[in-house]
Amino acid sequence: MNRIFEQAVERAVTEVFGTHSGCTVESQTTTRNLVTDGKHTVSIRPDILVRDEERDLILVGDAKW
Repeated sequence: MNRIFEQAVERAVTEVFGTHSGCTVESQTTTRNLVTDGKHTVSIRPDILVRDEERDLILVGDAKW
């Protein structure tokens, strides 16, 4: 059930941000560069990442039902 809800949220976010040129929505992407301060990198896997045309993060989302 969790995965179905996450997919529904991902689809909704993709529809909203899909109307803005240059924005991309990534799902279940492992990343190490969300936290850039500090001496240790942290690897996390949020449900949704939205990036602008320069690939800068504009939204990080974690869907829980």
